[in-house]
Amino acid sequence: MRRNRPGAGGTHLLEPGPVTRRITARFGAYGLVAVVGVLGGLALGRPELVAVGSPALLILGFALLTIETPEPRVAVSSARDRVLEGEVVDLEITVGAQRAIPGLRVSIALPVGLAAEEGSTTVAVGEDGRSVEISTPVSSIERTLAVPVRCVRWGAYRRLGIRLRSTDFFGLFSFEMAASAIVPLKVFPGEKL
Repeated sequence: MRRNRPGAGGTHLLEPGPVTRRITARFGAYGLVAVVGVLGGLALGRPELVAVGSPALLILGFALLTIETPEPRVAVSSARDRVLEGEVVDLEITVGAQRAIPGLRVSIALPVGLAAEEGSTTVAVGEDGRSVEISTPVSSIERTLAVPVRCVRWGAYRRLGIRLRSTDFFGLFSFEMAASAIVPLKVFPGEKL
C-alpha cells in the first residue's frame, strides 16, 4: 500500500453557492442615531443634535454606495489520500480574493470519524473536534492554512461542509456563503495491540 504519496489528495477548488447579505445590528444603531439626531435636531431647532446624527448618516450613506459582495476563492487539499486509523493528515485550505476581505471566517464541518487538532493560532477547534473556525484577513495574495486532522475511525470520507462569512468594511452588512468540498480520504484500520 502506497500511503505516503505526496500530493495524492489533490487540490479541489470550491464553487461557493449564492451569497446571503444581511444587515447587522450596527446598521440599526447607526440608523437610530442618524434619525434621532438629524430629525430631532431639525424639529427642536438644536444644531447639536444634527451635529451628532450627521456623521452616522454619512457613514450609512457611504456604506450603501460602496457595498460590494465579496468573491473569495477557496481551495481545499490534503497531503495524502490514504492514511491509517489514528494518523494525522494536514488539510490545506487556500484562501484568496481579487479585492481585500478584512475579516473572512471559514468554518469547516468535518464528518464523523475525523477530528481537528489545535495546530495554529488562527484556527479554533470546537469541543467535539468536528468543527473548525478559521479567521483570517484576505487580500489579493493567496494564503494557505494547514489544519491537522486526526483520523479517528476508519472509512472513506469524501465531503466537507464549508461556510464562508465576512462583513463589509464598516461592519454594517454581513455576507454568508455555503459550499461543499470534495476531498477524498481513505482511512484504513490501524494495527491493534
